[in-house]
Amino acid sequence: MARAPYGFDTLPFRKTPEPIRVRALDPGILPGDFEDMGLTASELSGLEVHPARVIVCENLVSVLTLPAMARTLALFGSGYGAGSRLAISRLDEVELCYWGNLDTRGFRILDGFRVHHPGARSVPMDERTLGECEDLWVVEPNPLHGRAHAIDRR
Repeated sequence: MARAPYGFDTLPFRKTPEPIRVRALDPGILPGDFEDMGLTASELSGLEVHPARVIVCENLVSVLTLPAMARTLALFGSGYGAGSRLAISRLDEVELCYWGNLDTRGFRILDGFRVHHPGARSVPMDERTLGECEDLWVVEPNPLHGRAHAIDRR
């Protein structure tokens, strides 16, 4: 087998970082007036911002479509990895809300998130919005059963 050019086969490549999508719901709350950025957990932890509220969303579309809110950041929780990816102690210093799907998987993700952030408040869809979205309702074909905390304990 031929050797890789420039000795790339011997480089100690680092593990691929998992950026966390961060969206400012309050213009100017992020440095440089960024509205949307991707940061690693350590970068997010060290970021000099002081929101009053952080909303973690299970789905990226929710993060991207939330309305403006004073002193608020939205984070993409990225599904089942939300708890371990966002095990950032600074999140417990603010009002921390979790917005996930109203299905067994959404509740399982919330449960895993609360392993790391027990004070997180679930923000379910309000009754008016639920009614307005009735055309999107489905029966969950394979609901999850079993013990809580089964997925995201690390």
